[in-house]
Amino acid sequence: MYDYAPDVRVVGDWMYFCASRKGEPYDFYRTRDPEGGVFERIPGAFDFWDPNLFVDDDGRFYFYWGCSNMTPIWGVELDLAAMEPLGEPVPLIENRKTEHGWERTGENHHYDPGKSSVAQLLRAQMAQVLGCRPEEVTDLTPAIEAAPEQYRTLLRAALSDSLYIEGAWMTKHGGKYYLQYACPGAQYNVYCDGVYVGRASWAAPEWMLLSYGKRAWASSEDKPAANAVDENVQTWWRAGADDKAPRLTVDLGDVCTVNAVQVNFADDMGTVERLPEGAELVGDPGRGRYIEEREFFTRWLLETSTDGESWIVLEDRREANTDLTHDLAAREGGVDARYVRLTVTETAYHAPACISGLRVFGRGRGGPPEQAAQVSARRRDGMTMEVRWRGDAVGCEVLWGHSPNKLYHSFRVFGKNQVEIRGLKADVERYYVRVDAFNENGITAGETCAV
Repeated sequence: MYDYAPDVRVVGDWMYFCASRKGEPYDFYRTRDPEGGVFERIPGAFDFWDPNLFVDDDGRFYFYWGCSNMTPIWGVELDLAAMEPLGEPVPLIENRKTEHGWERTGENHHYDPGKSSVAQLLRAQMAQVLGCRPEEVTDLTPAIEAAPEQYRTLLRAALSDSLYIEGAWMTKHGGKYYLQYACPGAQYNVYCDGVYVGRASWAAPEWMLLSYGKRAWASSEDKPAANAVDENVQTWWRAGADDKAPRLTVDLGDVCTVNAVQVNFADDMGTVERLPEGAELVGDPGRGRYIEEREFFTRWLLETSTDGESWIVLEDRREANTDLTHDLAAREGGVDARYVRLTVTETAYHAPACISGLRVFGRGRGGPPEQAAQVSARRRDGMTMEVRWRGDAVGCEVLWGHSPNKLYHSFRVFGKNQVEIRGLKADVERYYVRVDAFNENGITAGETCAV
């Protein structure tokens, strides 16, 4: 299937499958033998993107879809035999960015149209035509109007501050229906999940993060080793292109009990200059796809040490027959370690080793931090509040909610004693806030205050 965002649902003896396509009806497929690979095709009656098929307790089929900053999440009941709509689609979740702070688009819910990749590309093209510098181009309208008609709507949407509503998923529990969605855009650091109607909670982990901000070094550095321990998925360590045995080491500062290490690879291959021999792009011009059918492996060796000289193997994936770019090596009983060392032995396409996170979890040998002091919270507008506190913890979890015992939302902060939270609901008159401090040794809950 050369299509995006598939959905799979098991109904009785059948497994149903569909994916995403715009502009033409998309077919459904079903099978009683998924491993056999033989599917029955059910002709589609309409187009959709980000589908989700839901079967209620009474056997009725419902279908949800939507992925756009111009249209909502839709829902419709389907005929089980023909998979055709029984009635007209109903808009279920729409853009409410003037009421839901978490639906505001951009980094930390701040939108800067000038920094979007689409705006930068258009500005560069206009500058080349006009013979000026890109920063001197202030009006992108001529570039949009010069584009082929079928792309103008897409360009206007890409430059809009309207959020993407996508990823519908229906769950039934305890007699209630929970329709989940995502927003405002996967390219930002505040990609959120929302749900109508639902509940969520955050619980203190048993194992604490040990690696944040600790000293890190590597066998080579096209990008700094420190990026692997900064808890930012948007940065990563990249080994040199000629490094045949890339190695990354983290010093936890003291001997700790290490229970788990998470290895997160990053994708920093750049542009693929050419496809494998015999491969072709499938799809619309400018949006073609090639599905890689060759087998690749991601292999590495993870070691620990108490003194930096004698090493023991924590996890050996040098012969792994998997391509897991995000993996976890866990030891329930824990091991004593101060140093953690990762040696990358193989990557897909033989790309340079890139690690966005070498995250070490466990327990330190000291005590938890002092409680966050002098906590203050101020509502700046209906959807924004600023929270400040004092303390010297490794980090803080800022929790908030509609009542003191329902602090279901959280924002994790490292290296700062303040945070601006722009994800509030405008019509909620009062929120409650608590700042929990944490370090390598535990969590100290704070006092709850009203804002």
